Amino acid sequence: MSRSRGPAKPYRSAARIGVNVIAVKFRFDLLIIAVLAVALLDTVTTYYFVAHDLGIELNQILAPLTSNSLLWIPVYIVLPKLLVAVMPTPCRQAFAIYFLTVCGTFTINNFVGICGGPYFLDTIGPRIVQVGATVLASFCFFAHLKFERKNHTLKMQSVKTAVYWIFTFSAIEGAFVMLGWVVNA
Repeated sequence: MSRSRGPAKPYRSAARIGVNVIAVKFRFDLLIIAVLAVALLDTVTTYYFVAHDLGIELNQILAPLTSNSLLWIPVYIVLPKLLVAVMPTPCRQAFAIYFLTVCGTFTINNFVGICGGPYFLDTIGPRIVQVGATVLASFCFFAHLKFERKNHTLKMQSVKTAVYWIFTFSAIEGAFVMLGWVVNA
């Protein structure tokens, strides 16, 4: 005996032909809230020290933009941090650690300079902070994969997703570089 499946339902074949729409889910946990709070502090302190001419902007991407308009400061600083809320867990945690470290250090540097002290990033440079934050974030990412992800396929998917987000953030930085060229042309 064989069972018949009956006539094919028309929506099944249409679903195969249709375009998949990816649902974007925002996750605002304590880590993301901390990233956004530190990014806002970094924005306010950067805006203050640039507007009051208390120093020179060392960020080679933000400096050309701020010479044209101070409105670029919140766009450049906050926009990438908002994207962290849509990432899956291993990537979200690693990028949040990176942004917390970088923005936190830059905020402290701005506060120190605004209060009349020396900007410590003038002596050690911002690259050392970014490299240190990258190492810390990478450690957190791979530790999460080691201890939380038991399935090899999930681990590989997490690595692919992280590479995708690295390219996305690099493209955003590249867009800001080109925008700086256009604005100052």
